[in-house]
Amino acid sequence: MINLRLALGSLPSRPVLVIAPLLAALALSYHYYTVYRSCSEQTALRQQVMAAVTAAAEAADPHIRLSRSTPFTWSRMRVFRDPAGDRRARDCPLGWGWPASKRDRLAAAGLLTVFGFYADDSLVGFVELSGEEVLFTGTEATFGESDAVFTVTRPQARDAPFILTAAE
Repeated sequence: MINLRLALGSLPSRPVLVIAPLLAALALSYHYYTVYRSCSEQTALRQQVMAAVTAAAEAADPHIRLSRSTPFTWSRMRVFRDPAGDRRARDCPLGWGWPASKRDRLAAAGLLTVFGFYADDSLVGFVELSGEEVLFTGTEATFGESDAVFTVTRPQARDAPFILTAAE
């Protein structure tokens, strides 16, 4: 049997010296876990949409239906052009996603498009698209789930962006 007096004697005389760093480490771990999860979800969604755009550009039918490219359900999609003042997106550290500097640079150059996905007037997800990869032509608009169909045009130059246009 463990001697209680011996066990208590092995603890530091000031438990705050052990507890405070432990609590700080737990708080930082939780914070960075939530940041990582959010950033990795954003990156995965952007990659899914870009894969669908690339596949549509190479297919006989160059259309993309965004409801098939999102892992969540939504009823309405809104296109935002150059959302410079919107700060909902995270600054993703350690290469987990776009840093704020890239987002700001794209917005300043007019090359940032955001697709916001809503269900019952609540934002359920969004994807930021770089005009260096996909250039959305058209104005800000709202689409229903069945209306969010876009035509993808393959660029003639190899390093030019795909062109995404709302299908008629």
